[in-house]
Amino acid sequence: MNLPTAARKILKAAHIASVGITVGGLVALLTLRAMKMSERWWPAGAAILDGVSVQLFDHLIQLGFYAVLLTAFLMALYTKWGFFQFWWVIGKWLLAALLFILAVYVLAPTLSGMSALSDTLAAGDGTGWNSYAAFETRELIILLGAFVVAAGLFLLSTLKPWGMRKGVNPASEKSPLRRRIIVSVLLLVVALILVWGNAQIAAIRCLPAAPVEISSIPDGTYTGSAYLGFPYQVEVTVAGGKIIDAKALNNRDTFYSRLAELTLRKMVRDNRVDVDAVSGATTTGTALREAAENAFANVGTGTARIK
Repeated sequence: MNLPTAARKILKAAHIASVGITVGGLVALLTLRAMKMSERWWPAGAAILDGVSVQLFDHLIQLGFYAVLLTAFLMALYTKWGFFQFWWVIGKWLLAALLFILAVYVLAPTLSGMSALSDTLAAGDGTGWNSYAAFETRELIILLGAFVVAAGLFLLSTLKPWGMRKGVNPASEKSPLRRRIIVSVLLLVVALILVWGNAQIAAIRCLPAAPVEISSIPDGTYTGSAYLGFPYQVEVTVAGGKIIDAKALNNRDTFYSRLAELTLRKMVRDNRVDVDAVSGATTTGTALREAAENAFANVGTGTARIK
């Protein structure tokens, strides 16, 4: 059973629009990259542009690409195109897989790394210039590659340049109704899991920062923890009313988590705990900040964990 003509047109339009949104988002990232080449954006402006790039990827490009995949699966299930009957459809699946790898495993970490580093560079911490320059080079290459792949997806979706594979019987390639329903339910479950996961992440990022009067904290090294999907633990050292050291004792062993430890560096630099988590690693940075706040939660009660 295929979709009625009107529904099929709506689905096709949604699919092409999703591809267009993804391509447009990549064009916007390239525009921001070009803007950063102007010296007037350095250094504070670069931090703003990098932060915008991360938000653009998270809320436009990534969601647009998810919509591309969802509408592609629905078209394969409920239209004559199927999954592998036509060469142009096979080409689209290959390009979609390549774009997924580029976006999730290369572009996203690169954008996050640049945003986290420029966040600290804008505040006068110049220890990350070499790493930032390496990220910049990678960003341009990956953006151009992702744009070419996404543009290829758009062209294949609109032009359909290649015909049906030889020896394929369209009738035999159609999925039974039961299989279509099962796959549709699985797609719905995956979509709900993604929505729930994003809601959990948003809840962590929105946790308010609690100010701590560091000048009134007795000298010592304090240990704090916070469980936000993982048992984060940090150690903060205070001497003479100033934070002289802050480090993670227990943190996830991932690229983003290591970037998030720049939040602890900001605490030492600004001499306060209630700093903003570094852009690009906001979720883990917020968790580490919560752990640092916990380190001082019981000061004065005799129950604080202090060396």
